[in-house]
Amino acid sequence: MITDFEISECNIKDLIKSCSIKTKDNKVYFAADRVYNKQKICDEWIIYDAIGEPSGVGKIFETQCAAKGNTKYIMKLIRKDDTMSEKDFHKEVFSEIEMQNYVYDKTGFTTPIYQVFTSKDKIMFVTDRLDITLYRFLFNELIKEQPNIEKIQKLFHECIYMIHTLYENNIAHNDAHLNNFMLDEHGKLYMIDFGKTSKIDKKDNKNELLIHEYEFIAISLYKLYNGIDPRNRYIINDLLLEEFDLSLVDLLDDLVENYDELTIDEKQFLRFMNKTDPLTNLEIIESMNETKSKKANKLTINRLDKLVTELRKKSSTFYHAKQFFIAEYIAMLLQKII
Repeated sequence: MITDFEISECNIKDLIKSCSIKTKDNKVYFAADRVYNKQKICDEWIIYDAIGEPSGVGKIFETQCAAKGNTKYIMKLIRKDDTMSEKDFHKEVFSEIEMQNYVYDKTGFTTPIYQVFTSKDKIMFVTDRLDITLYRFLFNELIKEQPNIEKIQKLFHECIYMIHTLYENNIAHNDAHLNNFMLDEHGKLYMIDFGKTSKIDKKDNKNELLIHEYEFIAISLYKLYNGIDPRNRYIINDLLLEEFDLSLVDLLDDLVENYDELTIDEKQFLRFMNKTDPLTNLEIIESMNETKSKKANKLTINRLDKLVTELRKKSSTFYHAKQFFIAEYIAMLLQKII
């Protein structure tokens, strides 16, 4: 079922070694029915404490090879959902595993999966251990009095480059928020979590898929913006201006035919968003709207919503992804104001 893997059938005798995973106190944590070896790096694994935030159907453990005595690997445990059949469960997880190795082979942007342990309702797979998510790294830097701006810029550019390179190889990650990028102990950036990743075919709208990726980046940056030292928020703004050339009023002048029909208040509102941080100083925007009647405010919101629709109509090709990205930001601002 998994291509390019050597398959080992398991029996009771095998459980002592290659078909079982033990805890540090020598209890068998996981007994597999089969083991899939792309690169057999260990016969006996020892499980340590879970790391990261567990999901509803999965956990990630730090692990070491008993023979090598190091802890540079992780095991991801995925449990079958009660609503899924065994066949569908294995198909879904194996798809993620194959996609991660496909991305590794094509781009080197992720870590390879070496071994897979399967049972009827659980699957565990081994990959390299990474150190910290890009979101957490950026947050840790941006709460400092003197953040490493050069490093922040470099990592953000790498993040965008990785997304574009995947699309050039007709791969859509489909969940590219900043917590799905991780750094290793040396600071090298990787992509993770390929459960939603798919290959792009001719019938897919590549532009729409790319915008979907940008939405995840946008939401991550927006959360980051609200959680950091306000004195460092300009750094996020500068990243967006450099990477996506955010200039709302100029863009609207060029792309939206009915811009001249807006009221003075609506134009002022858009100019305000253009002159300040695109991620927006919500307190000031909200105070501006408090001075208007609820009816007038709702009218403004409706008109801006139409502008978003117009932007999307105008930005119909892959090469106008930047405009789409801006449109998504406007839409997000609208949601915060309503």
